[in-house]
Amino acid sequence: DDIDQARTDTALAADILAHAPALFGADGPRRYLIVFVTPAELRGAGGFIGSYAELEIDDGKVTLTRSGRIDDLLEAPGADRRVLDGPDDYLARYGRFNPAQFPQDVTYSPHFPSDANVIAQLYPQAGGSKVDGVIAVDPKGLAALLSLTGPVTVEGLDEPLTADNAVELLTRTQYLDLGDRAARGEILAAATKATFEKLVDSALPAPRRLAEALSPAARGGHLRLWSPDPGEQALFERLGADGSLVLPAGADGFSVVQQNAG
Repeated sequence: DDIDQARTDTALAADILAHAPALFGADGPRRYLIVFVTPAELRGAGGFIGSYAELEIDDGKVTLTRSGRIDDLLEAPGADRRVLDGPDDYLARYGRFNPAQFPQDVTYSPHFPSDANVIAQLYPQAGGSKVDGVIAVDPKGLAALLSLTGPVTVEGLDEPLTADNAVELLTRTQYLDLGDRAARGEILAAATKATFEKLVDSALPAPRRLAEALSPAARGGHLRLWSPDPGEQALFERLGADGSLVLPAGADGFSVVQQNAG
């Protein structure tokens, strides 16, 4: 039994080692889009996109190159000329909501790889750059990252954002204290930027500490990863971080999804 467990662990470690260098820019710069998903308005993937950030990684050096409110992408010129070429099942189900013009809404599908594919297509058409992957974070995922970075100061909040208060502040308190929709958007964008700026400026902790902090968030769907590269995506699936909606062969399933399409 011990050997079987060790075999599983070492196989995963070998898979990570095979893909990690490329993911961290060993073969050339990588660019990743981060989207902050908030349950203030429900979508199939857990909420709508309230803010975004862009990470560039070149030979292990991580830089936060861009961040802002989702309105930046929503209001970018040429919204009526944006096009999507799939996934076919996504367009069949959600195309009537015109996701190409409304990037904040594209998290319609509970199958995150479909949403991420759409996000990656739309971002360059909304003023962004072509990306090599998409990372989705919700308030619980942000709390997990804050457990690594420590508290951050967010403009507009009266207290530092921490792993202990992030969920309460971002899902409840701000909506009670900040009635203005624009102000709420600024808080989301500022929280995302502050957390990732501190994350990229900090030294990574040991792998065990990383796993302890991020694995529960990933397996709970609060931190999701997508890559267009099949090998990298297979690794995310093994880690339970891909956010896919799948059924084991021969199994039955039933899912109830609430969409706020107003």
